[in-house]
Amino acid sequence: KSNDTASPTPTPTPASTHRFSCKVNGTLFESDATIGNHTSTVFQIIGPSISNTGSSYKYTNITFFSVLPVVGTYTMSSAGSGGLGQYYFDTGSGIISNTTDATHTGTVKITKYDATNHKISGTFSLSLVQSSPMDATKTVSVTEGQFTDLTW
Repeated sequence: KSNDTASPTPTPTPASTHRFSCKVNGTLFESDATIGNHTSTVFQIIGPSISNTGSSYKYTNITFFSVLPVVGTYTMSSAGSGGLGQYYFDTGSGIISNTTDATHTGTVKITKYDATNHKISGTFSLSLVQSSPMDATKTVSVTEGQFTDLTW
């Protein structure tokens, strides 16, 4: 008779419980909530993050203009191009806006688009320039972006 008992199998820990995350200039950004917005001419994927005090916020925004995103890869550049990437943050004394443009672009890869259940998943990376207040010497790099089963 053996006294050996089997060890329980550990439960794997998911990489992230956030449905929207990315690295902004190498620092992990995870949204508190996710927002999918769809109208006849605009489709937006928004990942906001509110600080503990509620007075400071950041958010990443991917907008498709006049294009309904389906599975595929899209280039984000300027508002007139069909797609735009943005990153905003509150400095405590004002909002700093960073956006893609003709020379600072990004890529969004839609890996899942479920029109029936209104869910979308994908990955993204963005090269942004400070657009408000305008300062072409200040850039932001958004890498390792992912959104999973966002609902609109």
